[in-house]
Amino acid sequence: NVRSRYNNGVANVVSGYSNAVSRNLAAGGNKDGETGAIVENAANIIQVYPNPTNDVLFVQAPQGSQLELLDLNGKRIAQRRTKATEEVFDLRELAQGVYILQISSEGVLHRERVVKN
Repeated sequence: NVRSRYNNGVANVVSGYSNAVSRNLAAGGNKDGETGAIVENAANIIQVYPNPTNDVLFVQAPQGSQLELLDLNGKRIAQRRTKATEEVFDLRELAQGVYILQISSEGVLHRERVVKN
């Protein structure tokens, strides 16, 4: 699903627009064309947005997924297991730069590059 989330100056707003889009790569795959399997099961859809971000990162993943936020040296910054299908990472305290969000769910490892402005 493609959704926009923004702040209108008063509150956070989520658009009502929704369109089915999925990209979930098996371990070893990436968005640059390396080998990766697209998972068609709707329960396995993983979304990370907004990216780049200034303050918070929203992650949609199957309940019970393991989430790890890493710096580029592989140091774990945050770790949690999803209790709901959407989790929020507060990145306000982090320095600007590139981070890796690693999501492990049902034997599939998904890595997403996250840019903090």
